[in-house]
Amino acid sequence: MSRYNYDPGQISSFSLPETSEKTIIKLNANITDDHRAVLLYQKDEDLYPRKYNRGETVFSNNWYLKPPEIDRVTFSLFSDWSDRVSTKIRFTNYERVEDDHSVGDPYFPESAISVGNDTVYLGGDRYRGANFINI
Repeated sequence: MSRYNYDPGQISSFSLPETSEKTIIKLNANITDDHRAVLLYQKDEDLYPRKYNRGETVFSNNWYLKPPEIDRVTFSLFSDWSDRVSTKIRFTNYERVEDDHSVGDPYFPESAISVGNDTVYLGGDRYRGANFINI
């Protein structure tokens, strides 16, 4: 800390918050005796902390957050035309946004320090800033 003015955080025995929020709304409509519609909306907002390396000794800033947000809308139309003919029409829209980001300082690169038979990891991941997903 004195040489680089950098705080690597806590070592090994710490916890980061993990959250998961889900919203589901389903609307059913009986249009007639032979036709019905279903509208389904789902939203998932999650936050999963992950560590970069599988080493035993890891500082808290060597973790990254994986916060996917998923929005899904589905519309279905069910029709019975006769005793022998029925149809189902379905439309689905799916959106996923995921912006992984490092818990550590992105300007202090990931470092591995060998201490005896162990390797100690600290610093932000050099690739994490380029992992933005939008589908």
